[in-house]
Amino acid sequence: MLAFYAVTEREYIRLYDRITAMSRDLMLPTPPQLSPERFHRIWSHIAAGEEKAKDFDSLMAAATRAKRRLLAYIEEEGPFVFEDGRCLFIDVAAFELDHWQWMRILKPRELPTSGGDMSSVGILQTRPEACGTGFFITEDGYLITNQHVAGNGAQVRLVTEAGLISAKVVKVDAANDLALLKVEGKFTPIPVVSSRAVKMGGTVATVGFPNIGLQGFAPKLAKGEIAALSGPQDDPRYFQISVPVQPGNSGGALVDERGNVVGVVAAKLNVAAAVATSGALPENVNYAVKSSLLLSFLESVPDVSAKLKEPNTKERKFEDVVKSAEQAAVLVLVY
Repeated sequence: MLAFYAVTEREYIRLYDRITAMSRDLMLPTPPQLSPERFHRIWSHIAAGEEKAKDFDSLMAAATRAKRRLLAYIEEEGPFVFEDGRCLFIDVAAFELDHWQWMRILKPRELPTSGGDMSSVGILQTRPEACGTGFFITEDGYLITNQHVAGNGAQVRLVTEAGLISAKVVKVDAANDLALLKVEGKFTPIPVVSSRAVKMGGTVATVGFPNIGLQGFAPKLAKGEIAALSGPQDDPRYFQISVPVQPGNSGGALVDERGNVVGVVAAKLNVAAAVATSGALPENVNYAVKSSLLLSFLESVPDVSAKLKEPNTKERKFEDVVKSAEQAAVLVLVY
């Protein structure tokens, strides 16, 4: 529900009025939601650090009911968004908020520090600006993620077995959505190979941290196939993959059956664009940047490319491939 993107009481009231007007234009009953007065009381509790579960649950329940009603309308009549006083198009992706994003909206952001609360709840309450997945490529702490995850972050933190550690963005490739980061310490890297030998139908997998607010902080495995050797509109930089990825998987290593990185998970097919073009929601259409582009990017940093791990050349059990991918994977938080 658009009104719940509000970050201040004033902004909430403005959007509350607009969502009400939008419902009227659509000839729908006003979506069930909290009044500005009720929101003000909840905001006051949160600002004072006195969160009450019933308040947060009320907020979530109201948003869920509104989301279901408007999505049902979209399925029947098509998408709309509210703009310049008129209802034109509703971006379906705007409704895909998880608990972590709700927490970001409702609580002030605060940079976590070493020795702070490293539980899932504690980290969520720091309200990171973005989160994603990364993977180590050298033992001395160089790792890769997407540029759209960490490339613009003023402060980057990694959640590791050793606790929360600071990371520095070394270099980015905005054109190919890649970012090279560096942290201090010793880690378990994963080898990167050229993607030129990858064939359509090949089995691939990724281990990452999707939807941490809903699914938790434990690493999650997703497995699928190379669905196409090119990306959206035949973009040769990408693979299309059937691996079921979610928000938070971005930046994760796409590995082959031997545990070599052949791509970097990057994107899902835009829901709103697909609905607007075809009238149907996309089913598991996802993309990964090819590893050949990653290797070219790393060639511009010779000190890093010289330290890359040798490729795995022998057949391996899938469980061993997953273990190595999990050891290299790390949760990336941006503030």
